[in-house]
Amino acid sequence: MVFPDPINTERFKVIKNIDHPETIELSKNKNQGYIHGLRLLITGKLDGKAIIKQGFSDSSFYRIDTIDNAVNLNYGGDWYQDNCLIIYKPLSVKTGELKLTYKFFGTNNP
Repeated sequence: MVFPDPINTERFKVIKNIDHPETIELSKNKNQGYIHGLRLLITGKLDGKAIIKQGFSDSSFYRIDTIDNAVNLNYGGDWYQDNCLIIYKPLSVKTGELKLTYKFFGTNNP
Protein backbone atom coordinates (compact mmCIF):
# COMPACT_ATOMS: atom_id res chain seq x y z
CA MET A 1 0.00 0.00 0.00
CA VAL A 2 1.35 3.45 -0.94
CA PHE A 3 0.53 6.47 1.20
CA PRO A 4 0.75 10.02 -0.19
CA ASP A 5 3.65 12.11 1.07
CA PRO A 6 2.01 14.93 3.10
CA ILE A 7 4.83 17.32 2.20
CA ASN A 8 4.33 16.87 -1.56
CA THR A 9 0.55 16.78 -1.56
CA GLU A 10 -1.48 19.49 -3.24
CA ARG A 11 -3.99 21.09 -0.91
CA PHE A 12 -7.43 22.57 -1.57
CA LYS A 13 -9.64 25.36 -0.30
CA VAL A 14 -13.13 26.23 -1.50
CA ILE A 15 -14.77 29.63 -1.35
CA LYS A 16 -18.21 28.61 -0.10
CA ASN A 17 -20.09 31.88 0.35
CA ILE A 18 -19.40 33.14 -3.14
CA ASP A 19 -21.53 36.27 -2.68
CA HIS A 20 -19.56 37.41 0.41
CA PRO A 21 -15.97 38.69 0.72
CA GLU A 22 -13.53 36.16 2.10
CA THR A 23 -9.91 36.16 3.23
CA ILE A 24 -8.06 32.86 3.03
CA GLU A 25 -4.58 32.18 4.35
CA LEU A 26 -2.75 29.38 2.58
CA SER A 27 0.18 27.98 4.52
CA LYS A 28 3.00 25.50 4.01
CA ASN A 29 3.13 22.06 5.60
CA LYS A 30 5.14 22.19 8.81
CA ASN A 31 8.02 20.01 7.57
CA GLN A 32 8.68 21.69 4.23
CA GLY A 33 11.69 23.73 5.33
CA TYR A 34 12.43 27.06 3.69
CA ILE A 35 9.88 27.94 1.02
CA HIS A 36 11.11 28.88 -2.47
CA GLY A 37 8.03 28.41 -4.68
CA LEU A 38 4.25 28.28 -4.88
CA ARG A 39 1.83 26.87 -7.42
CA LEU A 40 -1.75 28.14 -7.13
CA LEU A 41 -4.61 27.26 -9.46
CA ILE A 42 -7.96 29.01 -9.04
CA THR A 43 -10.83 27.43 -10.97
CA GLY A 44 -14.59 27.68 -11.02
CA LYS A 45 -17.57 29.52 -12.43
CA LEU A 46 -19.18 32.81 -11.42
CA ASP A 47 -22.36 34.51 -12.60
CA GLY A 48 -20.79 37.96 -12.23
CA LYS A 49 -17.55 39.81 -11.54
CA ALA A 50 -15.23 39.58 -8.56
CA ILE A 51 -11.74 40.66 -7.58
CA ILE A 52 -9.15 38.22 -6.32
CA LYS A 53 -5.87 39.32 -4.75
CA GLN A 54 -2.79 37.25 -3.96
CA GLY A 55 -0.41 38.74 -1.48
CA PHE A 56 1.93 38.67 1.44
CA SER A 57 -0.38 40.52 3.84
CA ASP A 58 -3.66 42.43 3.75
CA SER A 59 -1.84 45.52 2.43
CA SER A 60 0.87 44.11 0.13
CA PHE A 61 -0.33 42.29 -3.00
CA TYR A 62 1.59 40.36 -5.61
CA ARG A 63 -1.32 40.01 -8.08
CA ILE A 64 -4.78 41.49 -8.45
CA ASP A 65 -7.20 40.07 -11.03
CA THR A 66 -10.80 40.75 -11.98
CA ILE A 67 -12.54 37.44 -12.61
CA ASP A 68 -15.90 36.46 -14.12
CA ASN A 69 -17.69 33.59 -15.85
CA ALA A 70 -15.36 30.59 -16.27
CA VAL A 71 -12.34 31.10 -14.00
CA ASN A 72 -8.99 29.45 -14.68
CA LEU A 73 -6.11 31.37 -13.09
CA ASN A 74 -2.71 29.75 -12.81
CA TYR A 75 -0.24 31.48 -10.50
CA GLY A 76 3.17 30.01 -10.01
CA GLY A 77 6.81 30.70 -9.52
CA ASP A 78 9.16 31.98 -6.88
CA TRP A 79 7.64 32.50 -3.44
CA TYR A 80 9.63 33.03 -0.27
CA GLN A 81 6.94 33.27 2.40
CA ASP A 82 5.53 30.47 4.58
CA ASN A 83 2.00 31.56 3.72
CA CYS A 84 0.03 33.34 1.04
CA LEU A 85 -2.99 35.54 1.56
CA ILE A 86 -5.92 35.34 -0.86
CA ILE A 87 -8.59 38.03 -0.68
CA TYR A 88 -11.82 37.45 -2.60
CA LYS A 89 -14.22 40.35 -3.11
CA PRO A 90 -17.42 39.80 -5.13
CA LEU A 91 -18.57 42.77 -7.19
CA SER A 92 -21.73 41.41 -8.81
CA VAL A 93 -21.61 37.67 -8.01
CA LYS A 94 -24.73 35.93 -6.69
CA THR A 95 -23.94 32.28 -7.44
CA GLY A 96 -21.04 30.10 -8.45
CA GLU A 97 -18.08 28.30 -6.98
CA LEU A 98 -14.31 28.74 -6.72
CA LYS A 99 -11.70 26.16 -5.80
CA LEU A 100 -8.10 26.96 -4.88
CA THR A 101 -5.56 24.18 -5.47
CA TYR A 102 -2.11 25.00 -4.12
CA LYS A 103 1.29 23.59 -3.31
CA PHE A 104 4.24 25.23 -1.60
CA PHE A 105 7.75 24.11 -2.62
CA GLY A 106 10.39 23.99 0.10
CA THR A 107 13.90 22.78 0.75
CA ASN A 108 12.52 19.48 2.12
CA ASN A 109 10.50 18.64 -0.99
CA PRO A 110 11.12 18.85 -4.76
